[in-house]
Amino acid sequence: MGFSFIYFCLHTEREQQVVSKAVICEGRTLQITCSGREKIHIIGAEYGRTEPESKLCQSTLFDLKTNCYSADSTLGITREECDGFKSCTLYANNAEYGDPCVLTYKYLNVCLSCNI
Repeated sequence: MGFSFIYFCLHTEREQQVVSKAVICEGRTLQITCSGREKIHIIGAEYGRTEPESKLCQSTLFDLKTNCYSADSTLGITREECDGFKSCTLYANNAEYGDPCVLTYKYLNVCLSCNI
């Protein structure tokens, strides 16, 4: 069964800010919260599967595709849900983002930062 987690994905020296990466397995949710007066800023988002099953969101299902991802609308949908808020909940599901790879267990991959 999959799980949700958040971890550092990179440090952007140009903006001097820490960027976090959230991976939410299909059918799961993740609440993101910034501390103090900081607000969420979504930098990138992708829904699908780009890694083999053993690396992210393990599944008992057979993953037919490991190089598929959703349309460009994923970033807009994710920004609408979270950008500018102190807290938000992301839902990784086909109803929200479409089904870019049928019969494949997917995940929502999001890069974000918390800024004032």
